[in-house]
Amino acid sequence: MRLNWHAGLSTKGFGSNTFYSARFDEQYERTTKIYTAIQGETVAGFMHFRPSVYWNRNHDRFELIRGSEAQVPFNYHRTDVFGLSLNSWFDWTLGRTAFGAEFRNEDIVSGNLGEPLDAPKRISGTDRDYKFGLNSSNLSFHLEHNVLLRRLTLSAGFVAVKNTWNQMPFTLYPGLDASLRIGSNWKIYGSYNSSLRMPSFTELYYSVGGHKADKYLKPEELRAVEGGVKFDSRLISARASIFHHHSRNMIDWVMDTRDAEAVWQSVNHTKVNTLGEEISVAVNLDEAVRLPSSVFQIAYCHLRQSKQEQPFLQSQYSLEYLRHKLTAMLKLQLTPRLNLTLNYRYQDRTGNYTDQNGQVCAYRPYSVVDGRLSWKIDTYTFYLDANNLFGKRYVDYGNVPQPGLWIVVGGKILL
Repeated sequence: MRLNWHAGLSTKGFGSNTFYSARFDEQYERTTKIYTAIQGETVAGFMHFRPSVYWNRNHDRFELIRGSEAQVPFNYHRTDVFGLSLNSWFDWTLGRTAFGAEFRNEDIVSGNLGEPLDAPKRISGTDRDYKFGLNSSNLSFHLEHNVLLRRLTLSAGFVAVKNTWNQMPFTLYPGLDASLRIGSNWKIYGSYNSSLRMPSFTELYYSVGGHKADKYLKPEELRAVEGGVKFDSRLISARASIFHHHSRNMIDWVMDTRDAEAVWQSVNHTKVNTLGEEISVAVNLDEAVRLPSSVFQIAYCHLRQSKQEQPFLQSQYSLEYLRHKLTAMLKLQLTPRLNLTLNYRYQDRTGNYTDQNGQVCAYRPYSVVDGRLSWKIDTYTFYLDANNLFGKRYVDYGNVPQPGLWIVVGGKILL
């Protein structure tokens, strides 16, 4: 058996302005993460086995007002995630069959969020205790079979999931993907997939700082159908697809702006249907107009939801989405060592946000152009980035105004 082992440590401190509320502009967070895992791989006859064991520990301190615990106590959390998994597969006449299982336990203790603990635990480096927490286990089994023929590719399978958090029974989530190659340039494909997302600890218990969580949230489920066509040649690569997402119990944070004392509340949207179309084209300019190592790309995506927009209802996730998004990229090799890249982005987001003055504002469409010049000499690369070339003032998401023109100069050395 071959064994692989890894371990790591990371620590970060960063400002999180307006992360939970626009009313506090000095929010700060510090995280420390320790992780390790062992993975094995062995072959017994025609069977392949890949077992693994992992453990992650994460410490988190959130400061609503940085460095001022006397005004608002800091939020402390510690998370331990332990898991065992086994993946197996074998090849035979009709393709490859894979199956496996995973057990995952998540244990969270907190200074102010969750269910009361039987015995408090001291928060390292402070005189406070973890008094609340939550423990849940997730058990899953999966089975998948793949058929690879000369022109046809077919993959079908399912995942069976059981979670102890809400005492859910084993629930089956199937999936199917198929593609057919036509000639040497065309491919058509279709897929059906389903998935599950459990509510996060924050969505269940974060009821401070202008938020009111619901610990009885239901898991979010998604059924997605997609079909499309692809074309590839030396000159052009093109993609076109249409998809439909049916979401049940979609989790979101919403606020009724008609209420002067309104707070953000975690909720389940019973049903949300999304229909979308995507198209993209890439042109090899070396083939088209004899510009070596140059390419032009353009892509467009359009979405529309069945959930009716309500001007007074603000949403952080589900009901705010990009109705239109258009991107384009032009990459030119000006000389053997000098390259120019230009990127264009147009976005039209539905929904609204509350600014720092408490005013409800609708998102406005905007366009942004970015550019990069790069010079490469052997193992050295120097570059000049100019982002938002025309200094467009806009709000992309939430209530954070984006910067105007900003320039970055840098370099890379390959040793």
